[in-house]
Amino acid sequence: MPHTAENLAMWTKREIIAHVGLSNLFKVVGLVTDTCATMKAMWDLLRADPLFSHVISVPCFAHIFQLTIKDILALHLNTTLTQQASNLVTSILNSPLKLSIFRDQQDVVYGKRIALQQATIVRWGSHLNMFDSLLRNRQALISFANASPHLDQPSATLIFSDLWWLQIQNLASVLSPITTALIRLEADSATVADVFEIWHVAREQCISVINGYNVPVMVIFDTRWRKAFHPVYPTAYFLNPKNRALITNEYKDEMLIFIRTYAGEVAVNQFGDYTACHNIFSEQSILNTLTNVNAYWCFAKPYAPELANFALRIFSISASSASIERVFSSEGNVHTITRCRLSPERVTKLTYLYHNLRISRTQDPIDDFNPTTIEETELIGETSHEIEIDEDEPIAGSSQPSQPTQSQ
Repeated sequence: MPHTAENLAMWTKREIIAHVGLSNLFKVVGLVTDTCATMKAMWDLLRADPLFSHVISVPCFAHIFQLTIKDILALHLNTTLTQQASNLVTSILNSPLKLSIFRDQQDVVYGKRIALQQATIVRWGSHLNMFDSLLRNRQALISFANASPHLDQPSATLIFSDLWWLQIQNLASVLSPITTALIRLEADSATVADVFEIWHVAREQCISVINGYNVPVMVIFDTRWRKAFHPVYPTAYFLNPKNRALITNEYKDEMLIFIRTYAGEVAVNQFGDYTACHNIFSEQSILNTLTNVNAYWCFAKPYAPELANFALRIFSISASSASIERVFSSEGNVHTITRCRLSPERVTKLTYLYHNLRISRTQDPIDDFNPTTIEETELIGETSHEIEIDEDEPIAGSSQPSQPTQSQ
């Protein structure tokens, strides 16, 4: 089936209905995808369907940070630095003789061995690990360059160049806050309420590192934010009472349209009371007695049901599809070479239990759970309130689109 927006929308609706049933479609809150044109067109088609008009489609924001790193590394000087660093790491790791000499120098300089790490092309956050591993091994690399007659001249020139090390350090300093933000958004607990603050904190930290003079990096940040912007981000951020005083006019129009579209005019009026601290929202003591934002809106629900229900719904939307990708990876622990005759249905059930038992047993690490011990267990329970699909863009020539997966 061609990966057109129409086919993906039809397939997604069919799969959602099959998983939750027509009577439970209201439980489906959000759809998290990548930002390619086909996916955005699919969002519009879902929004136009009365059965799915309540579903909020958002981009995987971890993917946005990945693309931001990619754009920064694509700048001319950074491209050269990245290629030089990658070639240096590869020349050592791929040569048993060089690696042996290098490890001997690590033992002499540090008294221990610090791994050199190669970057993965499709995981742009891994580039910071590569630069950091080089910086941590700088003295050992200098000793290695002096001791090894097998090192090529271009690599030796880089190792002895103070300017090259300064450039690597500067690039790593720029990537560090972005990679930290990426890791935060890839957490299972990250929601759309975290995106607005995490993005702007990462941007400000980059500005402080480059002292505001690296214009291309700031242009990349601002361009990516405009392309990925969704009104759910500032709305969810400002619906946290601790951020209410920070509301500005910059996003107010988009927020009001968004609330009116998905929650109605009554919720807009309640949002006005919320921002102005009127009625129930004027009780400052509430903030001192409630432990989290969900508890706050549960308390406010009897007094502002439309806005409270809307807030609780958007707070449940994941910030990224990274947790779903981890589910894909964990299927390899269930469907192994020695258990390759499991049916797809059984693999799905075991994978569901593999991950969701950690939720019900929060004190037990997931590694303590052996999926083989519950092979005969049948899946019982309600479906989740959220549907996510893989962030990766459709691959030309594939026979099936990436399937949405349910998560708690």
